[in-house]
Amino acid sequence: MKNNFFVKIFLGGGIFLALGALIVWYLGIFFRATPPAPVLTRESFDWQEQEHVWSLYIDAVGLDKGYDELVRAYQDQTYFVNQHNIAHVIGILLYKRLGIAGVAKCRSNFGLGCYHSFFTEAVRASGPDIVPTLNEACNKLGADGFAVGCEHGIGHAVVVYAGFERSDLLRALALCDRGQPSLPVSGCVAGAYMEYNFRQIMSIESEGRAGGIRPFDPQYPNDPCDTLPDRFQESCYYSQPEWWGEVLDHDYRRVGELCGRVPDRWQARCFAGTGRAVGQYLQPKADRVGELCWEVPMDAGRISCALSAGRLYADDPATASELPILCTDLAARGAVEVVQKLCGVSL
Repeated sequence: MKNNFFVKIFLGGGIFLALGALIVWYLGIFFRATPPAPVLTRESFDWQEQEHVWSLYIDAVGLDKGYDELVRAYQDQTYFVNQHNIAHVIGILLYKRLGIAGVAKCRSNFGLGCYHSFFTEAVRASGPDIVPTLNEACNKLGADGFAVGCEHGIGHAVVVYAGFERSDLLRALALCDRGQPSLPVSGCVAGAYMEYNFRQIMSIESEGRAGGIRPFDPQYPNDPCDTLPDRFQESCYYSQPEWWGEVLDHDYRRVGELCGRVPDRWQARCFAGTGRAVGQYLQPKADRVGELCWEVPMDAGRISCALSAGRLYADDPATASELPILCTDLAARGAVEVVQKLCGVSL
């Protein structure tokens, strides 16, 4: 009898301990702490640390909820590069978890950074022969805007793979053509010029110690556009003002002057690219678009700049509410046709 008594105590205690451990396990899941998003500055962003923190968070709460929280945590960052960098982090995590199918989870916010790093991981893993497959994955996204943003990311990836010398850029552009011919000023080739000019992915991965923006030589301001095969020049001159704006400290008078010196057939594209650069520089606010576009010395360049910047705001649901502010300013400057095209208002 005494033995049975001790057996019952032993079994009962074991069950009690097992139940206790189970309860603790469930409570651990339920109350698992989520990593807070730190207040960041240019100097404090450590992409490897951020990848680790958000990887743990996604493991805890799931991919979709984790992505939502990441966007929420960074949406009020006034320093756009931090937003863009964190989008690179989520692109890496998506590829590592889901492979090529993960591209459907990428979002276009924060400067398309998710696509940039997603495809860089894919090309590193499988080599350049995967580019046509990546392009097919972009086409399956359906909406034109998403497909173009997706293809733009492939352009970043092929430059990182090929390298940053002039001959490397030609190899990267040829890889873009292996996917499918890009749109004249967007898609894969536009992403290739951005990576070639800004070294974004290289700089992020080296924590700013390598790469960095391509230096400006005032003797050769059109480099590399004027030496590329003709079929690549249109997109190059459209992309060039974004680089000029950065290396010239956002002096859009000088950017406009440089656009006025490019070959005549590409000047309109260059002025439109200036507007895109202005819009990206100022986002999410549009109150200074007119001011900066009106620094462009030529009337046609000003109009093209304002129209291109306005379309950038109109195409993004997050900034479309800024259009009335922009149109009011442009109306005061006499840009009647631009106001009508952007806001549908006849003056």
